Amino acid sequence: MSQPSDSIPQGRRDPGSSKPRRRRDLGFAGSLGVLLGGMFLVGSSLVAITGIDRPPSGDEAHFVESIRIFGEGLSWDLLLHYNELNTPLPFLIYAGWGELFGFSLPSLRVLSYIETIVMLVLLHRASFEVLRDEWRALGVSLFLFLNPYTLYLGIFVHTDHTAILFLALALLGTMWRSPLWVAIGLGGAMLSRQYLAFAVAGLMGYELLRWWFSGDRHALRVLGAAALSMLPVGALFVYWGGLSPVNERMAERASRFLLFHPTSFVLYVALLAIYLFPLLLLRWRAYFARGSAWIGCLALVWLYPLFPVQPSPGAIESHNYQVGLFHRAVVWVYDAPWLEHLVFFIGWALGLCVLARIVADTAQRLTEGRVNRVLLLDLCILAFLASMPWSYLHWEKYFLPLLPIVCWRVLLTRRRGTNAHTKKMSTHASTGQASAANSDPAANRV
Repeated sequence: MSQPSDSIPQGRRDPGSSKPRRRRDLGFAGSLGVLLGGMFLVGSSLVAITGIDRPPSGDEAHFVESIRIFGEGLSWDLLLHYNELNTPLPFLIYAGWGELFGFSLPSLRVLSYIETIVMLVLLHRASFEVLRDEWRALGVSLFLFLNPYTLYLGIFVHTDHTAILFLALALLGTMWRSPLWVAIGLGGAMLSRQYLAFAVAGLMGYELLRWWFSGDRHALRVLGAAALSMLPVGALFVYWGGLSPVNERMAERASRFLLFHPTSFVLYVALLAIYLFPLLLLRWRAYFARGSAWIGCLALVWLYPLFPVQPSPGAIESHNYQVGLFHRAVVWVYDAPWLEHLVFFIGWALGLCVLARIVADTAQRLTEGRVNRVLLLDLCILAFLASMPWSYLHWEKYFLPLLPIVCWRVLLTRRRGTNAHTKKMSTHASTGQASAANSDPAANRV
């Protein structure tokens, strides 16, 4: 029988259930060992091929320059005028590493390797907590690890993985109901990348709804911790008089700040289908077999010719004429504008079907007062799509923090089967049994 997306499949025990803890821990340890082994083999091969001392790549050059400046000493003037657009925590972390092990490019890249490993381990644990199955968690972790951006950012000096590492901590804190880890995770994420504000909105909205519908007072403590974690980055915004440091790069782009860019929205909706395509094949009936989803798609698909996917002005000024690695791959296969737009148009249409399911499920859960792990994921996805088009720059790489969240959402989705589910619940009630999703407190941790 089909099951609702927020239930635990029958025959599969939740980590908080009567399944022996030792067996569960051994399963998780085994899947983690496979992940670490795969990371070592692929990572060491990439390092051998690219070379740990190769010249700086892309943005790596100015990131390394900023790290070395921070390594000379922190001052109020530096915090106000350092020549980056991102919040400063990654530069401080790399500068601290440089003080211990040197500021050479190979030394800083070693920290990138370590950060990537820690990030993926945390995401693997979060996948295990959400999916409640060590091998599905392993599949998601390998899927994330083998993403070209993960591999690229893991061997060069960039700030993205620092932000995602803290995001993983915040998500784990929410699952564990830990105000401390939520505060550390959200505070660190916002001090690493401003656009992680979507996670702040999603997690705080989830805790607020948890309190509103269930009267969960602990949710207020988590909500308060999340709010307090915004004080450091809020103080920085006040000190800067805006969302970024005061420097030449910010001045050049100030006219594009806080403007809604429909092309960005089109791109990120398309990436819901493009980046998740292998997983969507496993759940294609849930997303593409319903007429209502295609009605919503047809209502909006005509927007693509008005706002086609194309690089933002800031990217063009930096001589980037594609929006990311996937776009470059399409151009590499066959360099024709019609093919680029055909691919992204198909992604936009399929992504609208995915978005329609997410919106419909969110509305249904709010109407029924069901606050669960799927609602948390949906709120983060919707917050991302609502906030990212306000950025002056759209880029495939910025989808990376959302990728694990969307992976979990897709794998938790089941075909809608209201009648079957009602019959099953009725049978359980008549025999005095409660459903696993309601009888086991661990099932409702998220």
